[in-house]
Amino acid sequence: MVNRSRGKVAGAVGTVVAIAGCLAQPGSNPPAIVADCIQQYRPATPDPMPAGANSARFSQDVTYAPPCPALAPAGEQRWSAIVVDKDDQTLRIYFIGGLPDERCDLLRSVSVDEQESTVTVRLEAGADPGISPQAACSAVGHNYVTQIHLSKPLAKRIIQGPNNSGEIEHTQHFSRSRTPE
Repeated sequence: MVNRSRGKVAGAVGTVVAIAGCLAQPGSNPPAIVADCIQQYRPATPDPMPAGANSARFSQDVTYAPPCPALAPAGEQRWSAIVVDKDDQTLRIYFIGGLPDERCDLLRSVSVDEQESTVTVRLEAGADPGISPQAACSAVGHNYVTQIHLSKPLAKRIIQGPNNSGEIEHTQHFSRSRTPE
């Protein structure tokens, strides 16, 4: 069964209920410098992806990247695909970012706004505050995934947020929905 729904991100977002920092052990502090964040990057096993053009690129060569609050803000970063795990609370967010060695267009933060009928996921890009603002970053994109946990199961709520015609795979329900911005 294929479930399709379309939605737009509202102009104002409600209360942010979760902002993910580097996913360290509970009670530990997030890394204070960019190099510590990048050391946490590691190869990731990609999830089965929705059958769409935007998510096909994430079938291989994906790097797990925790958010890094040590990065300087660099604007919005759009997600390409979200996989909802079987527990219906874990979201794996796939996006394209900059190359780790260049230290720009990396994941600075993830914010989640959970409402009764929607879950809005927003990514923020960042750059190493130590690089020159005039430094050029490569136009070559790198495949990343990060992970968050919702406060309660997704159930019938719709995932939305700034995305690249984002594709969503619900592994528990084996249905797909598409929520372009």
